[in-house]
Amino acid sequence: MLPTIALDTIYTKKQRPEEKSASFSCMISCNVILCSSDDSPKMIYSPMLLNTILFSCVFIFCSSLLNSFARQNISVHNPLNDGETLVSAGEEFELGFFTPAGSVDNKRYLGIWYYGLNPRTVIWVANRNHPLPDTGGRFAVDDGNLNVLDESGKVVWSTDLGPPSPRYYWVATLLDSGNLVFSNRSVTIWQSFKNPTDTFLSGMKMDKEIRLTSWISELDPSPGKFKFSQEDKDQFIIRNGSIPYWGSGVSGEFFRAELDIKVAYLLSNFDKKIWPFGSKHIPNSYYNKTRIVMNFTGQLQYWSLDNQNNWSLEWSEPKDRCSALEACGRFASCNNNNNIACKCLPGFKPLYPEDWKDGDFSGGCTRTSTSCEKNDIFLNLTMMKVSDTKSKSEFKNETECREECLSKCLCKAYSYTQDKNSFPRSPTFSNSTCWIWTEDLRNLQEEYPNGHELFVRVARSDIGRNCEPCGTSLIPYPLSTGSNCGDPMYLNFYCDNSTGELKFKASTGTYNVTSVNPNTRTFVIQAIEARSCYARNSAVLELDPSLPYKINCSNEVDNAGNKISSEGIDEIKISWDTPPEPSCNSSADCKDWPYSTCNVTAEGMRRCLCHANFRWDGSALNCTIETEKIGRDAVLLYGTEKRVKDLIGSEEFKEEDKKGIDVPFFNLDSILAATDNFSEANKLGRGGFGPVYKGIFPGGQEIAIKRLSSVSVQGLEEFKNEVVLIARLQHRNLVKLLGYCIHRNEKILLYEYMPNKSLDSFLFDAELAILLNWEVRFNIIMGVARGLVYLHQDSRLRIIHRDLKTSNILLDAEMNPKISDFGLARIFEGKQTEGNTNRVVGTYGYMSPEYALDGIFSVKSDAFSFGVVVLEILSGRRSTGVFRLEQGENLLSYAWRLWKEQKALDFMDKTISESCKSNEFLKCLCIALLCIQEDPADRPTMSNVLTMLSGETATFSTPKQPAFFEREGIADAASSSSSSKHEISTMWTTSLGGG
Repeated sequence: MLPTIALDTIYTKKQRPEEKSASFSCMISCNVILCSSDDSPKMIYSPMLLNTILFSCVFIFCSSLLNSFARQNISVHNPLNDGETLVSAGEEFELGFFTPAGSVDNKRYLGIWYYGLNPRTVIWVANRNHPLPDTGGRFAVDDGNLNVLDESGKVVWSTDLGPPSPRYYWVATLLDSGNLVFSNRSVTIWQSFKNPTDTFLSGMKMDKEIRLTSWISELDPSPGKFKFSQEDKDQFIIRNGSIPYWGSGVSGEFFRAELDIKVAYLLSNFDKKIWPFGSKHIPNSYYNKTRIVMNFTGQLQYWSLDNQNNWSLEWSEPKDRCSALEACGRFASCNNNNNIACKCLPGFKPLYPEDWKDGDFSGGCTRTSTSCEKNDIFLNLTMMKVSDTKSKSEFKNETECREECLSKCLCKAYSYTQDKNSFPRSPTFSNSTCWIWTEDLRNLQEEYPNGHELFVRVARSDIGRNCEPCGTSLIPYPLSTGSNCGDPMYLNFYCDNSTGELKFKASTGTYNVTSVNPNTRTFVIQAIEARSCYARNSAVLELDPSLPYKINCSNEVDNAGNKISSEGIDEIKISWDTPPEPSCNSSADCKDWPYSTCNVTAEGMRRCLCHANFRWDGSALNCTIETEKIGRDAVLLYGTEKRVKDLIGSEEFKEEDKKGIDVPFFNLDSILAATDNFSEANKLGRGGFGPVYKGIFPGGQEIAIKRLSSVSVQGLEEFKNEVVLIARLQHRNLVKLLGYCIHRNEKILLYEYMPNKSLDSFLFDAELAILLNWEVRFNIIMGVARGLVYLHQDSRLRIIHRDLKTSNILLDAEMNPKISDFGLARIFEGKQTEGNTNRVVGTYGYMSPEYALDGIFSVKSDAFSFGVVVLEILSGRRSTGVFRLEQGENLLSYAWRLWKEQKALDFMDKTISESCKSNEFLKCLCIALLCIQEDPADRPTMSNVLTMLSGETATFSTPKQPAFFEREGIADAASSSSSSKHEISTMWTTSLGGG
């Protein structure tokens, strides 16, 4: 019998298996002819009977031939050129140079891939950051390192192992595990398993030193933005850049994220402690054809190879867009069932609106207004996932849990959970838990299986005239879900309270509403394809033409012209018409709509029709003043400083004076209705010239209403100051006057409502003060300075406020400061810089010495008051307090003493000690001390103050000793006061000794 040798594996390794030659033949000595033909290598037959020696010669030679083509390693004198490959001994993996399939730039990378699979599956890449431009690359051992070199010999990638050891024993071998091992005298000094790219294989072990970094794209192996790593023993995380994107090991009451058990077992390198099923675990050999990949899409993927050599995706996380950490940011909910994934909760708005327009929701949402009121309401959100909270306690029922949340200003939401499967722990409490969130709500996802019922706190004013929210959907006016809200013309909606889903009813069916946008007056519904605008053989969604809605089919296609649909579902955008005036039966129905009265229209319907000089604005949903005519009259009558001063200085307010006022007139009835007849429940506080009330106007619009006292000698003058003077001022750091009312002895001013009230209500409250971190306080200081600069030099009228204090600095929903209460303000004409009065008005603790003693006021007296306000902001203490009774040390002397003793940081409010930037704090304290110097000439102007606050390296003067109040005999009044010069002079002294 002739001896035979199989040559199935002999082919040029420069060719891939699928590229073998159609024919192959050769002749070899030792009296043996080797031949093969046709399309594949054949058996080799000896032409003669050989003895054992000759057969051995053939065998040895052929073995040598096999080894020369099927290389498994490279060494110092045997590099690997582009076009050649290494193949592991069992033909499991292959190493060589490649270009990603589908790439058009022909860049070359050194990589490892599964042997024989088509398409190629790459598991490791060396020169990710430095691809080669052509096929002249080389993989070599040199200087104790593995190097990838370009055609000129320049190193583009290296193991970078430092000084080499004896060179002749270096060898790099590709193993059947897919591990490229670099060794010296059989000692491993580097391996690809410890330096992976985007893929994890069986035999590797995940630890804190290993990172899987995604490709940039399917065609670009360069390091992408997603990284997978191990944080702690049982916690793994995916980061998008430096931002956590997904994490495992989280298993809480409201939020869970876990690795698949097979994935965890593989990552642990088959640690038996990981597998929970004892001896029933899957055998390790199963994992030889599996891999974990950090995909460029941000998913961690687990793949397995079947018997037909096809890859199957068995597990991935995040599995959908809502599974990513903070996919929608804070206070925004994510929904996988909608084309638009993210939306702000009712009562919230995007923090970065422009980013939301571009599809970036990571910035999340912020409250429309910051609230801490007993009448705050709670959004009832069902089937919700949310980030966990550690704050929990037991209560008898949900009502007590709700009251607990309302009693804490920091409480943002609560959830009440009850264990129905266990016995009560005591007769008093059932097994129930009240969870309180004082931190921002994150990772919100609605329609989440096994989700919880969550109650989110919002200000009642943020809901306003709208219907009660339905789950995460706000239902803006005029849309209506019932007879008690919205406009009857728009009663096509209802709320499924069990799921929190908003529904739209049409003649062709009922549809889920996925989003509502009051700014564009549109909402989006989900409909099966048969009901969509693209239906061909069945009914199309139709709306009754008498209804105020229009279907916008153009929005069913994306920018590429493709129809938007998912699993047979289309999303259809519907717009609603601008609503007419609100319907009514009596004038009482119009109390929520300023400047309107219930009258019969030309069509015979009763509606709240606007007063004269007002018109209905369906977009603003209000009667708005016709400013063109009134504004023209105002310019003619009061276009100069002198005319404004003449009006303010007159002893009465005449009917014709109203023509010079460019803010709306409110009738008393609407104000009485808005304030519930000036009830105590609506009282916000009291100023020196009368109380201030909260008024709720049509649709929930909130306005602050100042009712000037009829017995105040300053009432008329303050009124004219505000209604004529302040109406002409427009600045983001000045409170805005919205209207006025005169009725017999009543003189009323209406301002924009500041939901966070005044600065002093936060600053001097132990619980609320913690909301004023350093960033907020510094922004308040900057805002007040900007407002004063505007008053002193940038407005058309140069104005001295004369009563600046923390209670006259109001805070809007974003904690931005607005200077208010201009009743004591004075106008300077031309180049006038100071004035004089025989009647000193202001508030003790804030008045400058020259004003208190001599009645002289100027921009420098406002600067003094600003300095006192800054001291209060920095310290959290009132200026009217006494700190050391034996020395009569007040806030000003206390700050000066600490400054001189170089203990300035001791002046800091303890609540800002962690958030405060010491350099900014010291800068603000120095500026405050400069502002409260005794001599007005030494004080900076407010424009100089703003420059110093804004500058990084501004040069500061050395403060001089300030002027102090002596506390004896002076009432600690916080309200505006009036006294003669003689009365004040007995209360004011200059301290020469710091006391």
